[in-house]
Amino acid sequence: MERRNRSWLDMEHSFKGPGFRWQLADKHRTLSQKDKFWTWLDKPTQQAIKYLREMRRESHGPDRAKDRFTVVTAAIELLQNEKALESLKLAILGDLPRVEISERTNIDQAVLETTELLFFDIRGKREATSWMTCHVFMPAMKGGDMDLAAKMKIAFFGGPVMARAMLDARDHLPIDDAKRLVDQEVLLHGKLQAALEFRLSEATAPQFLKTFLNYDLARQKLEFAREKFQHKCEVAQRQHEAELRSEQRHDDDQENWLPPVPHAEATESNEKVNDEAKRVA
Repeated sequence: MERRNRSWLDMEHSFKGPGFRWQLADKHRTLSQKDKFWTWLDKPTQQAIKYLREMRRESHGPDRAKDRFTVVTAAIELLQNEKALESLKLAILGDLPRVEISERTNIDQAVLETTELLFFDIRGKREATSWMTCHVFMPAMKGGDMDLAAKMKIAFFGGPVMARAMLDARDHLPIDDAKRLVDQEVLLHGKLQAALEFRLSEATAPQFLKTFLNYDLARQKLEFAREKFQHKCEVAQRQHEAELRSEQRHDDDQENWLPPVPHAEATESNEKVNDEAKRVA
């Protein structure tokens, strides 16, 4: 039973995207806990349903919902913080551990986990590049936020190193390379599908071999492109760190700098010393 439930949730995840739990909760907000279907839902989805059901109550519903479901409430409030939400998405796409994300954002781990599970669950889909393109990158581009879409691609394909550089620096990043890498990923997926769907027979064997060799060559080229991209990411990070050190040295020099004594004041001071010497003599 549990395996069947898990398979059903995985299917919903595949079709509806990273926010599938919230979509399920919104669709089944009136579902009774006595209903057999309730057991098919996981705990985050059940909590979201309870929250939405409480919100709909006429008398002080929203206030009670916020009091009873503080973590879900905090997750929804996080969605309203555009800058914090962008940082969270980039960190998740870069596959940073939740402990590190919590330290970077100063947000409770329980809130981060709930936000991720309800609205941006992509960690289990990292190998499904076409799914990522369809449900993560394309919606950002269709929404007109090309800059965010580019940053997402960089964090995803650059991994933890680039995600940290993105969160810390946000400059000198190879955005164009990231876009080209995504295009190569999509092309490779198409070649793989063509090879998998090929109807093999004695007559079609030569064509299949050609199709497979094309896929294998594209795969090798993509691996090389990934290595080049990772190297550029590391260079960008080192450049940013060098600039930070240079800025820190400049700030330290500014703090330690003392203004020179003006010439007039220096002359007056020397005259006083000479007068005092003459008086003593």
